[in-house]
Amino acid sequence: MRLKKWLLVLPLVLSLLLATACSSPEPTPEAKEKVLTIATQYTIATLNPFKTSSDGDGYIIRQVMEPLVSGVAGDLRPLLAESWTNPDSLTWDFKIRENAYWHEGNEVYPEGANVQVTAEDVKACFDYVLDPANKAQYQARLAQVIKSVEVLDEFTVRFTTHEPAAWFLTDVHRVPIFSLKALEVLGEDVFDFTPIGT
Repeated sequence: MRLKKWLLVLPLVLSLLLATACSSPEPTPEAKEKVLTIATQYTIATLNPFKTSSDGDGYIIRQVMEPLVSGVAGDLRPLLAESWTNPDSLTWDFKIRENAYWHEGNEVYPEGANVQVTAEDVKACFDYVLDPANKAQYQARLAQVIKSVEVLDEFTVRFTTHEPAAWFLTDVHRVPIFSLKALEVLGEDVFDFTPIGT
């Protein structure tokens, strides 16, 4: 008797399972633009890190662009760099994190571009800052310290200093890494308020 009941119930259960498995999926809601609002006492003049010395601008810029190291003097830690070595008194080698990518979903890096930040990007950024023609913030200070920047491999960049520089990491900390390609594509006027960072 029990077997007969199961034989009657089983097709009904299978039919219900089949009906629910074949139902159409819920439509995916359209993605909404996300806006981050930050309360600050400062008036933001620019988001170009090399045109400002304002604490307010700097605070916002550091939410968008990362320097190689972060922290305060005496307690600096890797940020965009995963590590660094100081093989001799004039040489500093930084290994860039391989999981660092440029912001995408813009005209420079389209959605899904997945463009990694490389040693070439870091070199291009420092070359820009060190060029007096660009009148970048900290150019004079960094030019006194940094003799050259070279790429060792895709994710390793080497800095050579003019002389031993005890405060080198603090100097590097002042430079948020930005996309030179973004600056070139967008132009300075747009880049100043629409920076593309990491």
